[in-house]
Amino acid sequence: MPKSSRIPKGRDSSLDLLRGLAALNIIFIHTTFWSGEAYVPEALKSLSLAVDVSFFFFLSGWSLGYTRSLKKNLLSLINTYLKYLVFLAFYFALLLIIREVSGMAEGLTLENLLANLRFQVAWNTALPVVMSSMWFMEVYYVVVPIAMLLRWAAYQLSGGSEKWTTVLLGGALAADLAGLVYTWRGGSIPLLSQVTLFYLAFVLLGLMCRGAVIPRLSWALGLMAADAVLMVLTARRLGLDWRRMQDMKFPPNAVYLCYSLLAIIAALWLRGKLSSVSPQNPLCQVGRAALVFYFCQGIGGSLLMVLLPKIQLVWYAKLPLAYVINVMVTVVFVCLLSTLYWLVFQFLPKLLGGSRERL
Repeated sequence: MPKSSRIPKGRDSSLDLLRGLAALNIIFIHTTFWSGEAYVPEALKSLSLAVDVSFFFFLSGWSLGYTRSLKKNLLSLINTYLKYLVFLAFYFALLLIIREVSGMAEGLTLENLLANLRFQVAWNTALPVVMSSMWFMEVYYVVVPIAMLLRWAAYQLSGGSEKWTTVLLGGALAADLAGLVYTWRGGSIPLLSQVTLFYLAFVLLGLMCRGAVIPRLSWALGLMAADAVLMVLTARRLGLDWRRMQDMKFPPNAVYLCYSLLAIIAALWLRGKLSSVSPQNPLCQVGRAALVFYFCQGIGGSLLMVLLPKIQLVWYAKLPLAYVINVMVTVVFVCLLSTLYWLVFQFLPKLLGGSRERL
């Protein structure tokens, strides 16, 4: 893996491994829903959404729990945005190359660039999956700062007690869920959209579950069974088909919330089994570069849309082949982008610092 995957001291390998699994599943989701839209069965598309954006927000909350410093968390947000800007330059360079090679100039407009700076989706581009995936970032930069401030306030009010910090965060989660139900019933809350309230719930849950483990498989299976029953009953009550989960995601509803909890329950059980996982595990390496994988998977997914119509196979042979191709293309671009990050954030600062010292 690139140099950016060096392991910081005290890193939680179980968190990295779960992030790695989630990143690889995002690639699978976009393999089934973009290039696979015409041939992948609906049931398999819904199954792929079991480990989705909600799970990433849960893991984000889990990781926030390791840093009490509000300043460090805010600096981390700034660093993430700087990486996004470098990726954006990389993305537009790819669009320029595509224009020179194929004559396709879609997406190369000032309007698109300004929209992309705000994580806005830009349609009719030569790489359509890229910015269509970035709706996640727009929500992230609203939800995570709110969660950071809530955790900081809870820690201050509790006098530094982790137990009472968790209790106060539980109160914030209850209030958030009450607000979410209120919006589901047709109400509106100033400055807080339904999407914000929905994903904030998962960040807060991740903060509360930072040290939690489900010790027994029977407990995990029982919770998952109860959650699945609740999901089906909720879908019937709302007159929805729970087997079409993509319809529940935009905007997110109660059925999608229940469905998202299945992966979280499984993760809390797996956590107890991952205490001895090696930081050098390939999935941990993917997890440490999860953001870079998220950025680059849209490039692989877009190129796959051009390639896949030329492959004539039955769906159960075509989909695994498409996924392998998508992962391989994504890894190539992850290595390229990681090298660019190393040049921008490590090599150039050292080079410029050395030049100043000589002057």
